[in-house]
Amino acid sequence: MGEQHLRELFAADPERGTRFTLEAAGLYLDYSKNRIDAETIRLLIALALDCDLPGRTAAMFRGELINGSEKRAALHTGAPGPGERADRP
Repeated sequence: MGEQHLRELFAADPERGTRFTLEAAGLYLDYSKNRIDAETIRLLIALALDCDLPGRTAAMFRGELINGSEKRAALHTGAPGPGERADRP
């Protein structure tokens, strides 16, 4: 992407404001105002697949050890929900 200005990206792609947004689970993500393009997204998806992100995510939800330096399972999925307490030692 180099030094390309956002104005240039929006001028070159009139649909950018809708193509680079996502709404799911009550969240609205607008990443159109970042210096990315379709090639950036393609490369990020390829990197995620090369690193087996889907498999590593599934392993995290199964409670498997995914960070060898800590020698324990990640606790991200055990975060309390709204109105719940975080009981940790």
